[in-house]
Amino acid sequence: MFTHVHDDSRSEVDFIRFILAGRVGPEADEPEGPDRCRISLNAQQGIAPLPPRPETTITRDIDSIIGVSHSLPYTTALSVWPVPPFKETLQKDNHIKGKAYDAEGDKIKVSLHKIPNVPLGKVEQRHVVRIFSPRLYAKASEDPRWVGLSQDDFAIIYDRCLRPLIIQYLPETRDRWPTSYNVALTHARTLAGSIAFNTVDVAWRVLKQLAIPLLTKLGEEKEEFRDAYFVHELRGKKNAAMHDGTDPVARQMALDDVFEHVDTLELDPRQWHSDRRNALRNKKNTLQ
Repeated sequence: MFTHVHDDSRSEVDFIRFILAGRVGPEADEPEGPDRCRISLNAQQGIAPLPPRPETTITRDIDSIIGVSHSLPYTTALSVWPVPPFKETLQKDNHIKGKAYDAEGDKIKVSLHKIPNVPLGKVEQRHVVRIFSPRLYAKASEDPRWVGLSQDDFAIIYDRCLRPLIIQYLPETRDRWPTSYNVALTHARTLAGSIAFNTVDVAWRVLKQLAIPLLTKLGEEKEEFRDAYFVHELRGKKNAAMHDGTDPVARQMALDDVFEHVDTLELDPRQWHSDRRNALRNKKNTLQ
C-alpha cells in the first residue's frame, strides 16, 4: 500500500486510515464497513502464559513531615536553644519550597534549604523547629560564601526578642535563662573547647501566645528579619509508623502517631508535606 501513496492521493488516505484505525479495504468508508474491515493485532499471540506472581505486600513508613506556619502548635514543651546548634540548620534539600524575596523585593518560591534559617528548639527531643528569614535570601544567593546568620544575628534574636518575650509570659523562669547570648555562649563552652548546646523548656500553654509576638519582634529589631516564619520538621521513628497505605484507618493511625504532640486544629494542611518510604515485599525479597 505504501509504495503507491505518492502516485495516488486516495491511497494516502487509505494508508493513514490503516495506520491510525486499522481499517482497510473498499468498504472501510461504508456505515457497516469499519467493523467488518478492521485489522486487530494481538501483542501476546504465541507468548507462553506468565507464571503466577508471588504473594506480595506493599507497606509505607513516614520518615518525616515538614510544615510551614506562623504558630507553635504543640501540646508539649518546646526545648529552646539559647545557643542554636549549627548542625540543626536546614542545609540539605528536602524538596519543599518556601516563600522568599529577591533583590527587587518581589516574593518568590525557592527551596527551603536556600533560605537563611536558625534552629529554635526541639519537641520531645525529636522534632525540630526553625525560624526562616526570607528577606535574607537575596543576600545569601548573591554570595556563595555566605552560609547563614551571624553571631551578631544570634545575639539580636536572643537578647532583644526571645528572652524578653519568654520572661514576659513566664516570669517565674527568669533565672533559667542566661542574661545574654554571649553569656550563654560562654557557659556552653566545655573544658575540651567544644560547645554543649543546652536547652530551656518553654511550657506548651504559652507557645500559642508567644509565636506571633516573636516573629513580629524579629522584624522590628532588624529589617531583614521581617516576614519570618516557622518551619517544623516532625521526624518519625524508623518503622514506628509503618502501615498499609491502602488502608485508610492504618493511614490515619500512622499520622496520629507522628502528630502526637501537635494540635492539628492549628494547622493549614496545604502547608504540610510528608516524606514517605514505600516497601514492596514477598517471602524472599524487599524492594524500597
